[in-house]
Amino acid sequence: MKLSVSERIILVQAIWDSVAAEPEENITLSNSQKEELDRRLEQDRKGEMTYSNWSDVKKRVRLAR
Repeated sequence: MKLSVSERIILVQAIWDSVAAEPEENITLSNSQKEELDRRLEQDRKGEMTYSNWSDVKKRVRLAR
């Protein structure tokens, strides 16, 4: 918390970039995570998924506060 907001954002971005640079085989998922991803992919394939645009997501987050 000693860092400013902009410094924390830069730090988070650096962490995310380091995770994204990892080879896919180094990223492991639990069985429940794999099952959830498979469930969501199947719903998407069947056209059963709904998606939100960024504006709607921000509105829901603000209302939840």
